[in-house]
Formats: sequence, structure tokens, C-alpha cells
Amino acid sequence: MQDVGARLRGIRQKKGITQKQAAEDTGITQSFLSAVERGKKSVSTTQIVALIRYYGVSYESVFGNPEQIPLCGAADHPPGFEVDNMLLKAIAESSGSHELETGIEGCLKLCVYMLIRTLYKANPRNTDKIFKTDYDFAVRRSAEIISSAPSFLRDFLKNSRSVNLKCLEIPVEYSGELRAFIEECEKMLITDVL
Repeated sequence: MQDVGARLRGIRQKKGITQKQAAEDTGITQSFLSAVERGKKSVSTTQIVALIRYYGVSYESVFGNPEQIPLCGAADHPPGFEVDNMLLKAIAESSGSHELETGIEGCLKLCVYMLIRTLYKANPRNTDKIFKTDYDFAVRRSAEIISSAPSFLRDFLKNSRSVNLKCLEIPVEYSGELRAFIEECEKMLITDVL
């Protein structure tokens, strides 16, 4: 239990989550979570599944065991951004290509930037002073870059010598999350609802 507790503590700290916040969000007391992290108390299966899902990590990262606990297997818990990002990162890392990882990360950052910028602009108390580019220019340019990304990516993969195409796959431990993510995205495409 000490190893499991230490891993849970390390994951929580790496994600920048306080013990109090994790305890409140998962429905366990802070004193109990503290005891678990120090290896002084055992955690039930329900509690460990709640923590694994909350932190958005694999069973393997906590226990070092190849068994799988799905992060978001239930229909009422669709994949969150952390899981979506984890899936993308897993497939990019499987390529072994730094250029591919960097390109995917850049495209993802640009999408997040535009969402943040749009949400920020919606608040009438905010000003655009923290941004160096005009909002309309940023929207237009981001749309150009993001819409060309699939073609660019396809051409990159077709011509790249640094990517082993047979390695471009999601690790088996994320198969449940991948299916849930695909289902959610395809539902949005069909219903035209975000």
C-alpha cells in the first residue's frame, strides 16, 4: 500500500491538485486520503477507481499492473479533455516522431487558445490587452491552420521517414476510452451539437 499511496500522491501533486480538492471531488475525507497516500490505510476498490478516474490515469500507473480500469467507461461519464488529450498524446508518442508530436501539440494548443480567447472575450469586464493579435485575425488565422491540419498531417505521414505507420495506434489499455471518445465525437458530427 505504501507504493500505491506514494504513486497516488505523486500523480495528485504532478497534476497540481490539493489533497483537500481531491478529497472533496471524490467524496472521501482529506484525512483518509492523507492516510492512503502515506500507506497507512487501505483503499477500497470503489475509492481507488474514483481516484484513478478523477486523476485521469491508468490502473497501471497506480498499481504497475497491466489490468485495465477504464477511465470513462460509463455512458454518463463521457471523456473529458484530460482523457481526450491523453488519447492524442498516446498515439503521437507511439509514432516515435518528435516532429509529429510537436505538430499535434501545436494544433491542440491553438484550438485551446481560441476557446480560451472566445470565452475571455465574452466577459464584458475583460479587455483584449493581454493579447497581441486582433481577435478577428486570430479567429481567421486559427481556422485556416486548423482546417489545413488534416491535409498537412496526412501528407506528413505519407512522406515521413521518421514515423513507423504500423506503430500509430492507441495502446490497448485505452481502448475503452477511445471507443467512448469516438462515439461522443461522431454523435456531435451527426447532431451538429457541441
